[in-house]
Amino acid sequence: MGIAIAEILKNKQIAFKVVKTNNNANKIKQLGYDGLTIDQLEGSKPIIVFLCYPDLVTTKQKWISSLNSNKVFFVCLTGWPIINRTWPKKSNVLMYAPKAIASKLKSKKCLIAFNFHQKTNSKIKPLAELNKIFKPKKIIEVTPLEETKSDLLSEQVLLCGWAPLIALLTYKKLIKSGITKELAWEECTREAGYIFETLANLGPKGFSEKISPLALRGGYKAIKKFPVDDWSKMIDKMYSEIDNENIFKSTDKSLPPESEAQKFWEDLSHE
Repeated sequence: MGIAIAEILKNKQIAFKVVKTNNNANKIKQLGYDGLTIDQLEGSKPIIVFLCYPDLVTTKQKWISSLNSNKVFFVCLTGWPIINRTWPKKSNVLMYAPKAIASKLKSKKCLIAFNFHQKTNSKIKPLAELNKIFKPKKIIEVTPLEETKSDLLSEQVLLCGWAPLIALLTYKKLIKSGITKELAWEECTREAGYIFETLANLGPKGFSEKISPLALRGGYKAIKKFPVDDWSKMIDKMYSEIDNENIFKSTDKSLPPESEAQKFWEDLSHE
């Protein structure tokens, strides 16, 4: 998401710099962005600080004194940094969370979840400025906790976890059954996208009326075999961890290593 934000600012010729962290230093150099260290940030003039990655939050390092200013606007692209972090008392803190993957962060295409967590400057209107830059199709005001819970359950568990996993496992099963790769891939990935889009546009009832009777009945048969109780217990446990803030103690400890996750998907690429 950080790169997507940077590219939007670059295309609109809005001056920006990227704060170097352990995770992005090489990427900044590769993409040719101007970089700086966090101690070089300076808040004597109005400045927006986008928080795109959790480094500056989970480290719990103290904010430099120059950021304790009502001219500083921290813009969190998810809700959980707001829940987890303490902020300079004089600064402004708001959530501006795009409900889209980075490649789909386009004008009038994306819904934004918004919340003003800490407001110390009423003269500057950061929301109006952000809307001019990103031009969302709609803005809804929700709490950071609501955004965090919905983000973890939808994006991480469903959209980047179970949904693609089930699609790929089904794809491999079709190939082993003698189906051609091209047909299996189309059925399990692109057609899945069409189906999700239909559900999003029509809702459950409209979706059930749109698909064929055979697909409706076959899908319902599969739904009846879904382990609902186990799924519900897992989600309840996740919600409990969010409420108790256990999930925020350390990103590196609460999540598997990136290399392990990357290897998992690479292994799935091999037939």
